[in-house]
Amino acid sequence: SNADYKDFELTFEVKVGPGLNSGVQVRSKSTAEFKKGRVHGPQVEIENAPGESGYLYSEGTGRGWITQAQPIKDAYKNGRWNRFILRAKDDRIQTWVNGVAISDIHDSDSNQSGFIGLQVHSIPKDTGPLEVRWRDLRIRKLN
Repeated sequence: SNADYKDFELTFEVKVGPGLNSGVQVRSKSTAEFKKGRVHGPQVEIENAPGESGYLYSEGTGRGWITQAQPIKDAYKNGRWNRFILRAKDDRIQTWVNGVAISDIHDSDSNQSGFIGLQVHSIPKDTGPLEVRWRDLRIRKLN
């Protein structure tokens, strides 16, 4: 996004190809002072099941997984469109995948405002083609 968002609800549908890992950066930053512009901040994971879809990872910071407990590994439905909901309010971030509550955390160590970015991880040379598709992206600011 061109704008920064603090408190918001983001909904979208996504479909990723087998073997592809993707995500959505939320409240993220990219500044010359931080690792030469490296994108950093919370990322909602998107990957085929079994996997970590809907859990939060601290991209680029070295903190690793923000969501420590990860008991649900199968909310994402492989080969189909999957509906994600993300709600960020103050230091609380909640996620749902296909109506299943995945993550509900308080994280005061992450950015409390920043851009939203759709992410695709790199793939090894001579791999693919792999595809991630997005549709029906909507964002609503929260009061």
